[in-house]
Amino acid sequence: MRTVFLSNGSFAVLYDENYYIRDIYYPLLGQHHHHSFGGKFKIGIWHDGRFTWLESIGNKEIKLSGSKAELHAQWDGLDIRMEDTVLIPQPILVRHVSIKGPGFVRVIFYHDFKLNDYEAGDTAFYDPSLDAVFHYKGTTWFGIASTNPIYEYTTGRRDLNVVLPDCEDGVLSKNPIAQGSVASAVSIASPEFYYFIVAGDSYERVMRLIIELRDKNNVETYFRRSVNYWSNVASEYGDDELAAQSIVVLLGHVGVNGSIPASLDTSIIKFNLDTYGYLWPRDAAFAAMALDMAGYYTFTKRFYSLVFKLFGGEGFLFQKYNPSGTWGSTWHPWTARSRKSLNIQEDETAR
Repeated sequence: MRTVFLSNGSFAVLYDENYYIRDIYYPLLGQHHHHSFGGKFKIGIWHDGRFTWLESIGNKEIKLSGSKAELHAQWDGLDIRMEDTVLIPQPILVRHVSIKGPGFVRVIFYHDFKLNDYEAGDTAFYDPSLDAVFHYKGTTWFGIASTNPIYEYTTGRRDLNVVLPDCEDGVLSKNPIAQGSVASAVSIASPEFYYFIVAGDSYERVMRLIIELRDKNNVETYFRRSVNYWSNVASEYGDDELAAQSIVVLLGHVGVNGSIPASLDTSIIKFNLDTYGYLWPRDAAFAAMALDMAGYYTFTKRFYSLVFKLFGGEGFLFQKYNPSGTWGSTWHPWTARSRKSLNIQEDETAR
């Protein structure tokens, strides 16, 4: 199960109980354009010759506060804090890392991208001119960088399991490029910095965003502005923390094109090799109704515009759709002769 969800409508990340990113969506929220399918973006801490992954730290607290994910952990005499948010409106995840305690510290980030739903044909490389690591396939690009210099980096074959073991001695091998089924890692040798993952449709677009974020004043401003945006959106709920948090999560599921997926948590994949990352007209309508009742019409307007386009000439909706509006997978048979037997959305209260 995923414990934290961050989204701006075109870029979403979901975390597990170890503060590891398990799902990334860009530019549509749903099954397609899922770039970490089955992945696990791990975080390691190296301190004066000792190393641990966050999963091995028992004393840690993870919470979602509005549109900000927070981690607090203690290990080896260190007080470790991380804050994450997805920027408005850019497809960028920003993480602020702050570690207090004696000695030398390195933070290692392992990246488990599987671009466009599958892991074949990816490339990962280190760009020395930008001091950043890139993953790309076609028009899907992700760049990883920091406000501090990258101390070490590496790339390698995921299927040969070369990157994860390379992280665990705290020294990365600096392999500059890998292709096929690939992973990467970077380390930052500083107790405080901003780290970011930037998405885009080309190297140039991602590069420009990274350069802009490198200015610490810029990234701090963007981080606080994005957190404050969602706080202001839900501000009318005042001290009702549950209601305010629920509104932020609901609004974060409204895709930039109006699609509202039933769920972005892919842990169900093990049951039937499919997910709930689809637009079910009935389920999405319930979410839109709740948002309308709360007064968020500018968000739901996108949903109604999309659904209007989905109605066919015979005036009905199919069971479910991909976020792009194409037909989703289904278990309803087409064997009967009557048109009324098609996989129309008509179960339960939708009859």
